[in-house]
Amino acid sequence: MSTLQTVMSSSQEYGKNENVSQTNAEYTNVFTYTGLANRISQDIDNRTKVTNVSTQITLYSSVDESTPAYTRNVNNWMVDYTEALTCLTAANGTSSTAEQKLCTAITKRHCVTAWHFKPSNGDTLYFVTEDNTIISRTVTDVDILSDKDGAIVLLDSDLPSAIVPCKIAPHEFNTLSATDYALISTDQERKLHCRDIGNFTNSGESVTFGTPTDPDRLALYEAIVLNDSSNPIWMAVEGELWLVSTYLTGGGGAGPYYGYYVADETLNNAIAQINSDNSVSGTYRVSVGNFNNLT
Repeated sequence: MSTLQTVMSSSQEYGKNENVSQTNAEYTNVFTYTGLANRISQDIDNRTKVTNVSTQITLYSSVDESTPAYTRNVNNWMVDYTEALTCLTAANGTSSTAEQKLCTAITKRHCVTAWHFKPSNGDTLYFVTEDNTIISRTVTDVDILSDKDGAIVLLDSDLPSAIVPCKIAPHEFNTLSATDYALISTDQERKLHCRDIGNFTNSGESVTFGTPTDPDRLALYEAIVLNDSSNPIWMAVEGELWLVSTYLTGGGGAGPYYGYYVADETLNNAIAQINSDNSVSGTYRVSVGNFNNLT
């Protein structure tokens, strides 16, 4: 895979901070490794038998960048996850290419994005509620999270309850057998794809993705290309989205594993630091998915 862009080196509670210290043995009390893969993939696989990919893969049925206005596609193959998908920005209203340099909300005040393809301070981001209401927020600051390309974005004010921040995938996911897990992701064309997880690298700090072998998943798959960077990859479980990564490279795709940053509080500490740098009061923490809560 080739890098899409040159990577640069380098008490208000929002969301319960779930226990992130479960062991593999605890997971297998509920699921075998195969059973866990099936359960995590279940909500996706139950929806992949689409009748018309071209009309069901798009997130919006109409887009007007100038007004702006974005109408959600009621025929999207994951339409019952529409509320959860409000965490994704629909557009960067300041960029000349509105569908690029987007962000994903992880608290009411913070987003993540790719450091190498991030929005700039002062950019206007548009979120879209389930009923197509546009919520506008301005980027106040962007800080690098790690040298694996993750970045934290601070918004100028809290998002309303109609925008639902996604959870972060559990840290221990990178220690489990990753075979055959189905995930969903977006791109600059505002499509919602399906892809398989690949491998964890860099001691679990990075993750790759691959082309599905299942034909129904494959029908909803597209390779990642130039300027798809910053788009998110999620698990979809029981109506929730658990963030796995944001794109750094093309092809099947790869990027930082955000679950890696919850075990040692790196992610929450980065949120606290960007708040401190910008005199933002209150405590904001991410919510973390918990395999043991799955039914």
